[in-house]
Amino acid sequence: MMDVIFEKGPFALAKEEKHTLLSTRLLMLTRQHYANCPEYRAMLARIVSSFTGAKRMPMIIIDCPSVLRDREKLTARGAGILGFSVFGNKRIFALDDEMKPDLEGLRTFLAEHQGKKILLFGFTFMIWQHFYKELCKLPPGSLDLSNAVMIHGGGWKKMLSEQVSPHEFKQELGRICGITDIHDYYGMAEQTG
Repeated sequence: MMDVIFEKGPFALAKEEKHTLLSTRLLMLTRQHYANCPEYRAMLARIVSSFTGAKRMPMIIIDCPSVLRDREKLTARGAGILGFSVFGNKRIFALDDEMKPDLEGLRTFLAEHQGKKILLFGFTFMIWQHFYKELCKLPPGSLDLSNAVMIHGGGWKKMLSEQVSPHEFKQELGRICGITDIHDYYGMAEQTG
């Protein structure tokens, strides 16, 4: 694969090829660090547990199940979901494969875990575009997630066209479904500290 990088010019690869190449390389790099660096292997868990506590929680992944179907072509979204899934003990996807909220499944899940803290994970743009905007079509309070902790990241560049600020993102999710415990993470691929 390294040959591809050096044989072609810096702008010769299509966007999809670059994305696949980068995702593959980042996954290899992550596995290398995880296998050979104990400090790296403990760090994500320590950071996340400072927000969620030590116990694993029921988890709602704000994405669709098909993002994980082909593990050979794992995207950054898929890798992020797999990485954060270790913090959930029971997991469901909030969206179906048409990227619409599975309201019946969500309500059943929330009823089964009533009174428990729920972990929500997703990518910022996906949450806004496919979850929040769909919930806006329902009466406020139709889906009560006030007992949830949300961790989200990535996708802010896609939000520029909609001019959504981090403050507005939090405020609107609180208004539409009661989430107030919201944490934006900066992807580990860029964060070397």
